[in-house]
Amino acid sequence: MTLAQFIVDYVRKHRSVTFGEVQEAGRDAGYTMHGRLELACGKAYLWSCMSPEFAVAVHNLVSSRQVRIVRTTRLDCLVSSPRILISEQPWIPCRLEAS
Repeated sequence: MTLAQFIVDYVRKHRSVTFGEVQEAGRDAGYTMHGRLELACGKAYLWSCMSPEFAVAVHNLVSSRQVRIVRTTRLDCLVSSPRILISEQPWIPCRLEAS
């Protein structure tokens, strides 16, 4: 199964997930999820420490409208994600949902 298909299946199964939840599940399933990339929107980023494979898969899934990015709260991201996001850039608290 490709990483993109894994992400789509995971999002559909859980309906709405943070990037941290997807990243942790993908890592547990044996995919390379951690790296040095950030997924950004303008001057703010949506998620950091992404592998190229993870970043490309999410970008392609959003572009093809298989998943969408929706706003959430900072508290939601901090509680549901396995680590606290640290960056000098501002970040946008968001979740992935199936389209």
